[in-house]
Amino acid sequence: MAETPLYDITGGNAKLLNVLPSKGKVAVLVDPGKHMFMANDMGVHVLSADVQAGKRYYVLSRFIAYVGYQLRPIRNAGPSEYGINNPKFKTWLGETKVMGMTAAGESLYSNASAVSKLKAAGLDRWERLSQDEREQLTLNSGDYIDE
Repeated sequence: MAETPLYDITGGNAKLLNVLPSKGKVAVLVDPGKHMFMANDMGVHVLSADVQAGKRYYVLSRFIAYVGYQLRPIRNAGPSEYGINNPKFKTWLGETKVMGMTAAGESLYSNASAVSKLKAAGLDRWERLSQDEREQLTLNSGDYIDE
């Protein structure tokens, strides 16, 4: 089963949040405010987020051949392919299982030196994106989804 580690790389540290399996989903509780998240599988991908307390947000981890897993914010309005208005959204929710962190996953992806290098590469890649690309890869505070 393919999987990718998910880190919160906000500030000086990189914290492993969970390991995202294929056809799986994870729930992560983070403090309100701005965050940078990173996924790493074949390539390093970063997502910027600004979240409110007590709100639920969704991010899709989508596989791109030869590139790895990219984190895409799910929008709560508008024509985005990655939004609740996409008919596939309910399918994405229904076809996935909630997964927890395993000890094997935690030990495999917790090498601080390697993660630090990945974080630097991910942030460097983020800085080279155009403003439009960054906006596409930013989870806005208003993107929460009422259940």
